[in-house]
Amino acid sequence: MKRSFLKRVLFVAIISILVLLSIPIFLFSSNFSAKAMDSSNYKIISSDINAGGRDDQTSTSYKMQETIGGIATGISESAFYKLMAGYRTIHDLTITFSISDLAIGFGTFSSTTKRYTTADETGSTSAPGNGEATVLTIQTNAPNGALISGRSKGNGTGVEGNGSAGLYKSSSPTNLIAAAASSAVSTGTEGYGIYLKNVTNTTGTLSIDEGFDDDSVSDVAVSTTNQTLASASAEVDATVDLVGVAAIASTTPAGSYADVLTLTGTGKF
Repeated sequence: MKRSFLKRVLFVAIISILVLLSIPIFLFSSNFSAKAMDSSNYKIISSDINAGGRDDQTSTSYKMQETIGGIATGISESAFYKLMAGYRTIHDLTITFSISDLAIGFGTFSSTTKRYTTADETGSTSAPGNGEATVLTIQTNAPNGALISGRSKGNGTGVEGNGSAGLYKSSSPTNLIAAAASSAVSTGTEGYGIYLKNVTNTTGTLSIDEGFDDDSVSDVAVSTTNQTLASASAEVDATVDLVGVAAIASTTPAGSYADVLTLTGTGKF
């Protein structure tokens, strides 16, 4: 029996930077550094007292940047700190995080089959191919890598930890299709899960967390608190697909259901 459902998953993306998509951007850092020297005509990002050096030595086969006479240069670190001493150890720390489609949908449901999200919001009864339903891109030169985390709004306010995760119908009678591990979502039973697939690594290695790889081994349900979806342990430039899967029961109230997933890209500097 077909029932009238319009179900959507919306995204909020956050970019955070730690020392260690609407798109609000939050930058957090426990680094302390001197203010860059600048005026209306110039900006010196970093400076050093040494005997000289050059940035422009190149040929068809190489490019060399050097300094001469630096004192006690190099990288020193422990479990609690990391010191990058010297002009050449200093570089601009960057991170970018994006989501290709901020609204994806399941379309109209039937209790006789589960459905998957697609970028055009019409949904599908079969798992989407590469590049669907939405593509997450993370790029950073953070030496300790990066992670992508996510959480569901469900029937809560959107504040982390508030409410229960799932697809929520806010009109009367209200109803929550509770979150479940993606591999546990089955036809004829209410359930909603998300998973990642199709990692493409250009630089470094982004790996999907075991709980969200849809392999039926240790898969977990998304919650209203942040969970790691994917991570890298060094500099990375990668993409990964995110997909939603859901099912209803014959008794599920008809109506419009939605969830908002907050996705955060964090660079581990």
